[in-house]
Amino acid sequence: MRLNLSIPAELEARLRQRAAEVGKAVDVFVREAIEEKLALMEPGASTGLTPEQRLAAFEAWIADRPRVDHFVDDSRVSIYA
Repeated sequence: MRLNLSIPAELEARLRQRAAEVGKAVDVFVREAIEEKLALMEPGASTGLTPEQRLAAFEAWIADRPRVDHFVDDSRVSIYA
């Protein structure tokens, strides 16, 4: 099925950036995001995973995030100026 969507330019820019960060084509990234969203909406989705599957999904989620290779001051003092 082919589906045309109208999305705001800001969302498109974020989408393209995120897809590039994980090294995926935009259409593949969107398809995977839709599949993940639909899987989470299925009955029992939050309790249907074994601990090992839950850990693997969490590790995959972590691997999909950009790395921060510089110091980040996340101390309470820096957050609440």
